[in-house]
Amino acid sequence: MMLPRFVLAQADSVRIKANEQQLRFGIDISRPIMNAIFDSRKSYEFSVDYHLPNDLYLVAEGGFGGSDIQYSELKYTSSNSFFKIGVDKSMLPRLFPGDWDFLFVGARYGIASIKRSEASFTTKDPVWGTTTGQIPATSFVGHWAELTAGLRVGLLKGFF
Repeated sequence: MMLPRFVLAQADSVRIKANEQQLRFGIDISRPIMNAIFDSRKSYEFSVDYHLPNDLYLVAEGGFGGSDIQYSELKYTSSNSFFKIGVDKSMLPRLFPGDWDFLFVGARYGIASIKRSEASFTTKDPVWGTTTGQIPATSFVGHWAELTAGLRVGLLKGFF
């Protein structure tokens, strides 16, 4: 007869002072690279996060950008700016006071202001022929929610 076995595991961690704080400013470095590759669009994104008790991080993100679409069948320009606010929760305990690496899940609420210029279009059809037209310029506000997950690892002091 096989008896059930119970396995207990223990993880040791260093006690971290409750008043330890971290304020981090960030820039998405992939955006300038993508801007150089795709000259028809530009975007920039920034972030700020603040360490709260229980390994929660209050996060604010923002950015702006635009595009210049110049296809043979469609032409318009657009611009936008956005702001997001939310929280991240670390899924791993900090091992020592200077340990700011973390695996996280989070949630965000976002709002954006979007403007599009007048758009001109052309459609070609073998039966109905070619049609051209204009769509009036518009501005609108977009809202959304995001679920996020990621890993942040310190590569150099102050660079993650």
